[in-house]
Amino acid sequence: MEDGMGRLNRVSVLAAREYFELRKKFEDESERNRAHEKEAARLKGERNAAVRQSAFLMGQMVPEARLLAALDQVNAVELQAAAAKAEHEAEVRALREQLESRSAPGETMEELKQCLGESEQKLYESQKRVQQLEERVRELIAELDQKASAPTLTSVPPPPPPPPPPPPPPAPFNPLRSLMALIASSRKTAAPTAANSKAKEDQLQAKLMEEMIEQIKKGVHLRPTARPVMEEELEEKSSSEPAVNEVLSILGDIKRQKSSRGVRQCDSMDSLASSSSSSRDEQSELERLFQSKNLRHRAEADSESLRSVKSLDVDAPENS
Repeated sequence: MEDGMGRLNRVSVLAAREYFELRKKFEDESERNRAHEKEAARLKGERNAAVRQSAFLMGQMVPEARLLAALDQVNAVELQAAAAKAEHEAEVRALREQLESRSAPGETMEELKQCLGESEQKLYESQKRVQQLEERVRELIAELDQKASAPTLTSVPPPPPPPPPPPPPPAPFNPLRSLMALIASSRKTAAPTAANSKAKEDQLQAKLMEEMIEQIKKGVHLRPTARPVMEEELEEKSSSEPAVNEVLSILGDIKRQKSSRGVRQCDSMDSLASSSSSSRDEQSELERLFQSKNLRHRAEADSESLRSVKSLDVDAPENS
C-alpha cells in the first residue's frame, strides 16, 4: 500500500511539474502572440490611412485645412479602434485559454484519483491473495509437523550403527625404552628359570652324593642305566646354562673317580672313612665352585646389560 502510494505521488508530482512547465511556455507564447497582433493591427490601420490619403491626393481635390484635420482625426480614431479591437480579441482569447487551463487540471486530478482508486483496489486484492497464501502455508506446515511428530514404525528405518572409533595413533619408537623393557622382561623370565635350575641342580647333586655314599659303602659299580639319564640331563643343562654344564661335567669326573676308588678300596674300613671325609671336602669344594661360577656368570650378564644401556644412552643424544 505504501509503495503504491509512493509511486502515485511521484507520478503526480512529475505530471504537475510537466504541466506547469508547459503552461509557462504557453503563457510566454501567448504574450508574444498578443504583441504581434497589436503591432499588426497598428500597421494595418496606418496602411488604411495611407491608402485613403493617397486616394484623396490622387483625386486632385483641393486640400483644405479642415478636411485635412478631419482626415487626421479619422485616421487616429481608426487606429484607436483597431488597437481596442486587437486588445479586446486578445483579452477574449486569454480568458478562453484560462478557462481551458482551469478545466484541464480538474480532468488531470480526476484521472489521478481514478488511477489511485484502481491501484488501491489492486493492492487490496493482492494483499488478500497474500493472506490466503500465508494461511495455506501455515496449514501445510501444521500437517508436516503432525506427520513428523507421529511417524510409523514401517516408514522410518532404524538408524545405522555408529562407525567404529578410529584406532589410537602408534606410540613413538624409543630404542632406549624398548631395550630397557626387553632387559627387564628377560630378567623376569630368567629369574624363575634360574631358581628352577638351581633347585634341580641341588636335587641332582644331593642324589649323586647319596648314590656315591651308598656305592662306597656297598663297594659295587654304578648301574649302567644311570649314566644315560645323567647324560641326557647334562645335555639339557648344557643347552640352558654353560656354568651348570661345567659343574655337571666336573661332578661326572669326580663320580667316575670315586667309583673306581670305591671298587679298589671296598675291603678296608679306614679307606671308607677317608673316602667319606674326602667326599665331604669335595662336596664343599664343588659347592664353592658352583657358587663362584654362578656369581661370575651373573656379574658378566649385569656388566653386559649395563654396557648396552650406556651405549644406547650415548647413541640417543647423537641421533637427536
